[in-house]
Amino acid sequence: MAWTTPKTFTAGNVLTAADLNTHLRDNLNETSAAQVTTAGDITHADAANSMVRLGIGGAGAVLTSDGNTPTWDATAFDQAFQIAGDVANPNLVLTDSFVDVATITFLKPVNWGDYEMAAWGTCAANGLTAGDTTEVRIEIGASNGTAAIAEHGTDQVGMGAAFSAAMLTGNKTIAIAARRTDPSHTSAVKTGWIALTAHRET
Repeated sequence: MAWTTPKTFTAGNVLTAADLNTHLRDNLNETSAAQVTTAGDITHADAANSMVRLGIGGAGAVLTSDGNTPTWDATAFDQAFQIAGDVANPNLVLTDSFVDVATITFLKPVNWGDYEMAAWGTCAANGLTAGDTTEVRIEIGASNGTAAIAEHGTDQVGMGAAFSAAMLTGNKTIAIAARRTDPSHTSAVKTGWIALTAHRET
């Protein structure tokens, strides 16, 4: 059946079975409620006044479009993407031990197995004087300077650090941590920033 523009009735018209079947029954059968069959189904227009069913996608699939028709794509998350956040922990006084400036958590898409990741971050400190330096580390899966994967370096004002890792599994927390490199320093962290990209391996 197809949608029929509903008939306009006027006073004195006789309502027939054919009218009810065409303008009530058949048109109701063209609505979304009549098209769907399974929990999670959605509908979309395939032409003017025409709705069709799109069955629920598989776990982790993403609804995409080719410019004309929507479809579920189970591989959409296979491509690298970025999570970034400006974060700050003002007036965090640096000590001899690493202290987290900021953390973000990467939530692994449900249809991923192993994946690879690259992450980087920066932080800056105020109150530094000539010759003062800070040490910065960016880490995966741990915090406060302790991690299986970490990179670090020193800079008078603040610095960036980065790491890359392959064949990771599960959700991961990424932290950027800093410490003073001289016990006499009294500088404090001003800002911190982290970003990462991830790409599905399996």
